[in-house]
Amino acid sequence: MENLSVDNIDNAIDLSDDETDQGLQKISLASFLNEFKSSLVEQVKAQVTPLYKDSSDNNPYYHELMSQLKRKPFEAQENAVQALMKLFVEGNRRMGILNGEMGTGKSMMGICIANLMHHQGFKRTLILCPPHLVYKWKREIENTINDVDVVILNGSGSIRTLNKIREHLKRYGRHRPAFFIVGRVRLRMGGNWQHAFARRKLAVVEKSTNESLDSDVLCCGDCGEPVKQGDSYFHDIRDLPQKQHTCYHCNSKLWQYGIEKKAEESNYDKLRKALCQLPTIGKVKATNLLNSFGEDLLLNSLEDNLYQMINLIDEQGEFVFNDNEARRLEKAIMKNEFALSNVNFQVSEFIKRYFPRNYFGLLMCDEAHEYKNGGSAQGQAMGVVASQCQKVLLLTGTLMGGYASDLFYLLHRSMPSVMNNDGYCYSDHGSLSSSVQSFLETYGILKFSYSEKEAENFKTARGRNRNVSATPAPGFSVKGVARYLLPYTVFVRLEDIDADALVPYTEHDPIMLDMEDELNDTYARLSSKLKSEMEQALAKGDRTLLGTVLSALMSYSDSAFMPMTVCHPRTGNIIAEADALIGDEPSVKEQALIDLCVKQKSQNRRVLVYSTLTDKRDTRQRLKEFLTREGIKAEILNSSVGTQQREDWVIDKVDRGIDVLITNPKLVETGLDLLDFPTIVFMQVGYNVYTAMQAMRRSWRIGQTVPVDIFFICYKDTAQQSCLELMAQKIKVTQSTSGEMPNCGLEALNQSADNMETAIARKLLGKEEITSHLSSQHEEKHDLSPSNSHSDNIYNKEIMARLHSQHRGDIVRYRIFGNTIITPGVKDLAESLNCFWLVQDAAIFLSEARKKKNDYFYSVTFSQKTGRSVLTIDDGNNRILYQSTYNWVDLTAEEDICLYLATDDDPNDQKVTFVMMLPTEY
Repeated sequence: MENLSVDNIDNAIDLSDDETDQGLQKISLASFLNEFKSSLVEQVKAQVTPLYKDSSDNNPYYHELMSQLKRKPFEAQENAVQALMKLFVEGNRRMGILNGEMGTGKSMMGICIANLMHHQGFKRTLILCPPHLVYKWKREIENTINDVDVVILNGSGSIRTLNKIREHLKRYGRHRPAFFIVGRVRLRMGGNWQHAFARRKLAVVEKSTNESLDSDVLCCGDCGEPVKQGDSYFHDIRDLPQKQHTCYHCNSKLWQYGIEKKAEESNYDKLRKALCQLPTIGKVKATNLLNSFGEDLLLNSLEDNLYQMINLIDEQGEFVFNDNEARRLEKAIMKNEFALSNVNFQVSEFIKRYFPRNYFGLLMCDEAHEYKNGGSAQGQAMGVVASQCQKVLLLTGTLMGGYASDLFYLLHRSMPSVMNNDGYCYSDHGSLSSSVQSFLETYGILKFSYSEKEAENFKTARGRNRNVSATPAPGFSVKGVARYLLPYTVFVRLEDIDADALVPYTEHDPIMLDMEDELNDTYARLSSKLKSEMEQALAKGDRTLLGTVLSALMSYSDSAFMPMTVCHPRTGNIIAEADALIGDEPSVKEQALIDLCVKQKSQNRRVLVYSTLTDKRDTRQRLKEFLTREGIKAEILNSSVGTQQREDWVIDKVDRGIDVLITNPKLVETGLDLLDFPTIVFMQVGYNVYTAMQAMRRSWRIGQTVPVDIFFICYKDTAQQSCLELMAQKIKVTQSTSGEMPNCGLEALNQSADNMETAIARKLLGKEEITSHLSSQHEEKHDLSPSNSHSDNIYNKEIMARLHSQHRGDIVRYRIFGNTIITPGVKDLAESLNCFWLVQDAAIFLSEARKKKNDYFYSVTFSQKTGRSVLTIDDGNNRILYQSTYNWVDLTAEEDICLYLATDDDPNDQKVTFVMMLPTEY
């Protein structure tokens, strides 16, 4: 087999459709890999030297340390741990990613890695996790490592705890591993700030009397410059606007972190209020406890000494709390941090300012994909903390949601030096926006929308200004995977852990139902009306109706027991209405759920029902009532149950004999192991890929003893079906970056949808490109028919022949648009001189020209004029056919660039194509 290379791959991909049709059999990529995988593996082994291959590379010392743990990892878990240790220690990489499916034991593997890192000199581990998992992490650490220190930093007393740690920095991690656990919300919660100014005497001229008076004014504490607004000075802090000021002279901060001033509350009142939050303690008992044991003892017990609290003994020598009360108190206190002192500071900022750099050897980020957003406070806080740690380990089950942008900020915060070396660094103004765009252009997929309007007129042609906007589309290139994922990532699937211990997991084909006739007719009318309104809005460039229309169409069929009125979100005008059609009897879809739940109960299987309709058109209570009629005990998990209480809430309901749990999938997205519910039913799926993938795996974990079945119930030919189909495609995109090959091949990596709403709208409207409404709103199409004014264009075959003779080398084609093809010289020029967008723009125009008449010869010129780039296309006789000005393209060329476009006289072509070429190749 021929050696693989990037060039070979590029050439194979860039073949035109005509060339692939000539005697070649087309097969899917998945089939190709299955048939030739052994040869491909041999080629990979020959060309790539992996840092870790298999268990033969395992370090015996690490194996011995892991064998001493209370809980031993599975073989596949140990291999993943060994691989990441080799990455951190021998490979000396700063960042590693553990991408494991839900239920593979990522926390267990992370704890093992932290323990081994301790023995390699990385003494302390800082863990960032969702707030409701803080104490779950603590419990898992203590159940895994024999001798360990675990410090919780998740309450308003976190800063005081950090101050105590500062007093004894060397105490932690010296003789045993030390873990510090921070909830991601606490990490980024900003401390209160206050103005910070000095005062000085200044001669101020009183305008009314024109007298010079000495007056106290606020000034900068560093340089002494007065603070003023215009010509006015500030004399009192209370007169300042409530924002963080900086000195205009030396740029020093004129604010500082401080304590928020509130009405003072006595310790007695604070303690009494805190005690009343605990189970089994009411107002009377709280008062009695305070009177009996005093404020100091109870304050210390709540904040620092849990076991002193639950083991309080009264004057008669009896425990104040019985065994049952003590168990409930212990669980409640472990999950609710009490901080009664009034100290405020942002945890991430405090660590950066007051802890030695690299004091924490390892930063472990649980649910790392939650830190992917560029502008999120928790993402920025994570970046601050990561900069202070020696190594970073990212734990996630869904590394990306289908877009290249999902990875950029995560990578930049975790390994900034690598990203900076690759050119993705901050601009002079402290912005990463240009780097993000460059990253997307290189490794992602961008969709360009073009709009055009008339500009100034020329003597022989009309001028036009063309605006180009780019939006990300799902997909991540193979080169991106090879550069940023494979060298740093260990992929673990449930099947890898213990295939024999893993129960079968089945995602059943969706249950597609026909709506009742009356509901079907009403839905069709509603859909037709809303689609018409949406088309009209899109034609005007108005996208505000997208969310409203899709929400209405997604929800009406499931909630037709109440009328629907759809209003324009901006004007408030009613655009469509539908009557309530479903009465007190179950609909077809509801009956399908009831039948399924009855069947599952007969098999002693509990059911988890997901419904995303939980707001104004809430369907959960109705579902519960129907299930109750059939003798099925159902409960609803609402958002009113706090994140830290949800696990206990579910356990309590299971103990009470629940058959069905109804909830929004968002509420159980992370941290909950719902092994008691082996059957999962989606009534709707929503738009979020992360949420859907997490929700589907809630009960398929190591430890599950019965097969897991996933069902989707959906009405045919509705927005629900479109959403379900598109979610399936996006999930395949996500799986492809985790080493799983989607059945649909590379098509899943090149979906044109920029988001779920737009994608569903496209399917509803039957359009390939919804942006065609937007790009054409000001566009006037060029008339290139023979009857046009330039139909007398001279088609000179001698010129064509001369151009072909001047073209050096073989014509290697690079497809741009339609059948317009550029040669390598044009490609190199476009990339080196920053005129790619001009080439692409010209290709669009020329593709349209080719549809009208095939025998044209064109001259394409790019020029630079006073900060603007100009694209001009003429007919070879200096007659301008098209001209467009770009204010945003900086053409890095000293002279005008001239290219030619001509028909390709390749006899192997079965249809006429155009080739854009340079007069002489570079």
